[in-house]
Amino acid sequence: MPDFERVKKSRNEDDDVEVQASRVLRVMNNAIAKLKIATCLPAFISDDSLLLRKYLRNDEVDFIQVTCEQYISPLGQQARMTKKNSVAHPRMALALDMIWNNMELRNLALENHGDLADPTALPLIDSIHSLTQLTETKLGQTAKEERLSRKQLRTAWYENAEMQKQLSELTTKIERQGDEGESKIVQSMQLVRSYQNKILSHIQTVKRTIKERVENSEKTMYGESTASLVRQANLSSDAKTVTNQYEAVLSQHLNVEKKLRAKRLKVETQLANWLSKYDADMGERQAEFEHLDDIYNRQKESMDLLRVMVAEQQAEYEALWTERLEEGLANLRVNRAARIIQRCWRKYRAKKLAAKRGKSDKKKKKKKGK
Repeated sequence: MPDFERVKKSRNEDDDVEVQASRVLRVMNNAIAKLKIATCLPAFISDDSLLLRKYLRNDEVDFIQVTCEQYISPLGQQARMTKKNSVAHPRMALALDMIWNNMELRNLALENHGDLADPTALPLIDSIHSLTQLTETKLGQTAKEERLSRKQLRTAWYENAEMQKQLSELTTKIERQGDEGESKIVQSMQLVRSYQNKILSHIQTVKRTIKERVENSEKTMYGESTASLVRQANLSSDAKTVTNQYEAVLSQHLNVEKKLRAKRLKVETQLANWLSKYDADMGERQAEFEHLDDIYNRQKESMDLLRVMVAEQQAEYEALWTERLEEGLANLRVNRAARIIQRCWRKYRAKKLAAKRGKSDKKKKKKKGK
C-alpha cells in the first residue's frame, strides 16, 4: 500500500510538472503572438488605419491611433520620456487587447506577419521563439535526463581539452615543418637563381646567333632580289613572245571558227531537209503500216477462229482415236485368243492322232507275231 501511494504521489508530481510546463509554454507562445501583433501596428495605422477600419469600430481605431502616435511622433516620445507617471503602457496594452480580441484581425496579423511586421523587430521575435523552443526542451527533460546531459557535457569538455592538447602538438609540429619548408624554399630559390643566370646566358647567346642569322639572311635576300630582277626581265621578254604567239593562234582559230560556222549552217540546212523528207516518208509509211496492221488484225481474227475450230476438231479426233484404239485392242485380244485356242486345239488333235497311230501299230505287231 505505501508503494502504491508513493507511485501515485510521483505520478501526481509529474502531472503537476507537465501542467506547469504547459502553462509556461502557453504564456510564452501568447507573448510571441502578441509581440507579432505589436510589430504589425505600423502597418495597421498606415494609410489612415485603412486595414483596422475593416474590422474595428471607429472609436477603437481612433484610440489605437492616438496610442501609437505617442510612440511614433517625436513630441510624443519626448513627452513620454519626461513624464514619470505615463499612461502609455496601459493604453498600449488595451490597444493590443482590442486587436487580440478581434479574431479575424488577429488571424490576419499572425498569418501575414512576414509581410506586415516591421523588419527590425523580426530578429527579436526569432530570438524569443528560439528561447521558447529551448525552454520547451528543458521543461520536457527529467532529472535523470538532465544528469545524463551534464555528464555528456563533461565528457565533451574533457574530449575538447584533449583535442586542444593534440591541436597544440600538431601546431608545434606544423611550425617545425614550416621552418624546414622555409629552408627548403631558400635552397630552391638559390637553385632558381642559378638557373635564371644560365637562362640569361643562353638568351644572350641566342640573341647573338639571331643577329648573325639576320645579317646572313639580308645578304641572301639581296642576292636573291638581284636574281629576281634578272628573271623578271627574262619573263617580260617571254611574255611578249607568248603574246605574239597568242595573237597569231587567235587569228588562226577565228578563221577556223568561221569555216566551221559555215559548215555548221550547211549541215543544219541538210538536217532540216532530211527531217522534212523523213516526215513525209514516215507519213506514207505510217499509212501503209496502218493498212497492213488492219489486214493483220483481220487475219489474226480468222486465225483465232481457225484455232478454235482446230481445237474442237482435235478434241473430236482424240475421242475417235481413243475409241478406235480401244476397238483395235479388243480385236487384237480376240484374234490373239483365237490363235492361242487354235494352237492348243492343233496340239490336242496331234496328240490324239499320235496316240491312235501308236495303238494301230501295236495291233499290227501283235498280229504279225501270231
